[in-house]
Amino acid sequence: MRESLEDVAQGIEWELEGCARVGRCAVPIFHALRPEQKLALLCEVGEALLLPETPVPDLNALNEATVGVLYENIEHRIQAELEEDAGPEKRRYYWRRLVLATLEESRAEAEHDPFPDGVPDIMCRDRDEWILFVECLTDRVLWDNDWMDGDVYLDLPPEHAKKLKRMMGVTEDYYTAIPPDPSERELGEIRSRLRALTDG
Repeated sequence: MRESLEDVAQGIEWELEGCARVGRCAVPIFHALRPEQKLALLCEVGEALLLPETPVPDLNALNEATVGVLYENIEHRIQAELEEDAGPEKRRYYWRRLVLATLEESRAEAEHDPFPDGVPDIMCRDRDEWILFVECLTDRVLWDNDWMDGDVYLDLPPEHAKKLKRMMGVTEDYYTAIPPDPSERELGEIRSRLRALTDG
């Protein structure tokens, strides 16, 4: 998670410099934000994920989408590894090694083995197999993907949307959270906090 946080933050810094990162966009609610807002959300969510003393942030679409972006990035990095047949040996399996270490950590913490059929071999080139296990890790933090469905509710008449939210267990303000809007000074503090997280 620390590595993905640093990787995504670097991409946003490039975006701030006018060098938009090319890539697929599977989390539109996050990617529609301004870069400064993305960095602020990354910082808040990253601290909640990596610092045990940090309170759990509000469960809203913005915060959960930010977590989704971090896992999406891991999937993209693994896919890039699988597509690159050449390259330095040290980096060739980098993200797969991180995922395998995290899977083993999950096993050690679990009362019952969550992966009784085993985990992928480091040499496995089956993208779907790796994505499945990244999704298993995602499910440890996000138990659903309501943050992807905002347009569904927006397209419905208000009364129907309200009823559907109740049925799906979605709070009324889940999609209306306001993203942070940091000043230049606050952005400097956010960068320092992100560096502390990713250097730790």
